[in-house]
Amino acid sequence: MGLFGLSEVLRNVEDPPPKLNRSDLHGLYPTAQDFKDSGGAIGRGTLLGFFLGLIPGTTQALASFVSYGIEKAVAKRPETFGNGAIQGVAGPETANNAHANAALIPLFTLGIPRAMGSARRSSPKPSRS
Repeated sequence: MGLFGLSEVLRNVEDPPPKLNRSDLHGLYPTAQDFKDSGGAIGRGTLLGFFLGLIPGTTQALASFVSYGIEKAVAKRPETFGNGAIQGVAGPETANNAHANAALIPLFTLGIPRAMGSARRSSPKPSRS
């Protein structure tokens, strides 16, 4: 591994990496209006993802898709979905993150994994006699 690293160092000494263009990053951060518009979606996504995470066998994708559907149904302007509406991003992403954390509760309290793949990996191997 050290030889690969040494070759990379020598290559960078010979040809220094190009200077990065530091553009204005201010436009990448959410504005106060974005936070205001996404507040309800974040709350709904958190609750939905948490309660779906408590049910063993549900996936994070399910939480995201259901949250997107709910946000589109309750939106004042559903035609903006698919074109960058902040509610369509914030709600499903929050549901995804809430599900990931809530899925640990049945695992730690009851020993029930969230998916069959986790159950298979944690099961003991049969002994050969």
